[in-house]
Parts: sequence; structure tokens; C-alpha cells
Amino acid sequence: MQVMACGDRIGWRKKARRMIIYATDSNYHQAGDGRIAGILEPNDGLCHLDVNGRYIKSEMQDYPSVGQLIMKARENNMNVIFVFGGVNNTNIRQGYYDGLARHFPGRIGNAFPLGFDSNDILSIIRDSYRTLHRTVKLSTSRGPDELNLGIYTNCRTEGRILDKTNLCENLAVNEWANFSLAFRSNLSFCPSKRLFNMTIYPEGLDDRVEIEVEHECQCDCQREPEAKPNSTNCNQRGTYECGVCHCNEGWSGDSCQCDQRGTDTEACGTEAGICSNAGICTCRRCVCFEGYGGGTDVNVTIIFVLPIIVAYVAVLSAENVPAENVHAPPDIQELCVNVLNL
Repeated sequence: MQVMACGDRIGWRKKARRMIIYATDSNYHQAGDGRIAGILEPNDGLCHLDVNGRYIKSEMQDYPSVGQLIMKARENNMNVIFVFGGVNNTNIRQGYYDGLARHFPGRIGNAFPLGFDSNDILSIIRDSYRTLHRTVKLSTSRGPDELNLGIYTNCRTEGRILDKTNLCENLAVNEWANFSLAFRSNLSFCPSKRLFNMTIYPEGLDDRVEIEVEHECQCDCQREPEAKPNSTNCNQRGTYECGVCHCNEGWSGDSCQCDQRGTDTEACGTEAGICSNAGICTCRRCVCFEGYGGGTDVNVTIIFVLPIIVAYVAVLSAENVPAENVHAPPDIQELCVNVLNL
């Protein structure tokens, strides 16, 4: 942990590929092992070296967890090579260190057995560096849960469709590997936080790309000038967006033709109830159930007009006026025409 956390004290160069050789002949300690010695304070993952380079928290803080070590290695672009020596070490190496190596940056993938005289340490370092140099693994910082990120590459497709992977291996010198990113939202609504940042980086290298992602909750046709408030397509009673009318308050319908202001009682009420309990009130008009018909406005007009016509005819009959001389006044004639048109 201190080798990775104390970068300035160790003297790691920036932009350099950093390698740590971890050589051992026994299993590693884990978080919680310090309780045996009465050490309960968790490891804070910070640098605690004195002026002489000695670790000063060994009797105060517990061992770091595996998760802390992996996170610190990724933060500081560290490639860890595990070398395991000793006699009859195969079970421990394969049972512990091989699995641990696969989780660290660099994709080394396994721990290396060390010979009895350690003469093979240089070849282990050389081969590990060659693997690191020819491998590119693209990683990202954690994004929001509502987005699914897919990483695609063409490094081994030979012109085929891109492979969905963040890893390119066995690259030759000066060979390019192109990566493409695709975001897919699993939301059906606009989130309260629409803007966030995330980082993309190749493991083991110091390069970083910051990406700003914003949820776009409207289509172009929902924004002006494509969206038209008080559009004639909506009878000037709503906004025309993406081929659909979004009506103003009090109006409804495909073209905002229905007046929904007021109550159904005001629009369609009768003594017998809404639409005489024989229909539903829509757009301030009654839509009758099957088997029913008619409208209150026509009946009322006829009730008031017919007595006027009948009364006028009765007066003419009482005065014994010849039929050929009977001419209704203009207002009565117009009223009769309107009744007939009904």
C-alpha cells in the first residue's frame, strides 16, 4: 500500500509505466488479521512514511483489504507482478495469487513461480513487461446506474463488426487499437440530475479522458422553432410538437377542438341528469348511448317556435282573410325557414 500511496516519496516518474514486483513464499495478510495483535483501526490507504522511509502505522492500523489495494493500484497506474518462491508452493500460488493477479491492472493474469536460485527473475520481469506493453485494457470510473456503457474495439475484428470488449491483447509495435463507446439509458423519465462526469483510461497508463454526459430529455421537435405554440394545427389552443397537439388548459382533442372548461352539468345538464342519463358529455356536447338520440337545443327551439306559428294561423282564421291574401310577416317567414332547416 505504501509503495502505491507514497508516489512522491518513492519517486515514480509521471507518464512512466509503473511496475511493482511482489515476491513472497507465503500467503498474504488481509484486512482483519490485525485483530490478533489488538489492532482495530482500519487502514486508511494514505501515505505514512517517516523521513527515513519507514512505515509508522504498522502497530496502529490494520492491513489493507484486497479491494483497497486494487483501487489504489488503479488510481496510481500501478502494474503488480506476483512472484512466488519456495518449495511445494503450487497450491498456495494457484489458490491465492493467481486469482489475485487477475484483478489488478495490467492483465498479467497469474502469479509466476520463482526458481530455487532466483535466476529467472529477470526473464519474469522482461516477459511481464512485454505483456503489459502489448496489452491495452480500457477502464472507466463508475457512471450512474441508469446508464449502461458498452465498449467496442476493432483490434482483432479484421474488418468485421466491432467486438464488445474493453481489452486488446498481443498488439504489435505501432499498431493502433480503436475503441468506441456506446451509452444506453434504461430510464423512462428524465432524472433529477441530468449532467455527470466520468473518466476513461487505459489501465497501467497515466492517460485520462474526461467525459461529460448529459441526459437529453427532449427531441428537437419539442423545442422551438420546430415546436409551435398556439399553432393553427391545434386551433391556436395548444403547442404543436412532433406532429402532436399539446393542448392548453381547458382544451382537449387531436386538434384541441374540445372545450373542457366548466363542468359537465353546465354543458350537458338536464332535469333528468347529465345528457338525460342516456349519454356522456364530451366537448360540451352529449354523445348518446346506442338506441338514444336527439339534443336539447333543437327541442327547445321547436317548443318555442311552434306556438308562434300556430297562434298566427289562428288569428288569420278568426278574421276570415282569403287564403290568397295571407302573407306572413318577414320575421315569421324567417323563423319558419330556420325551423325547417333544423
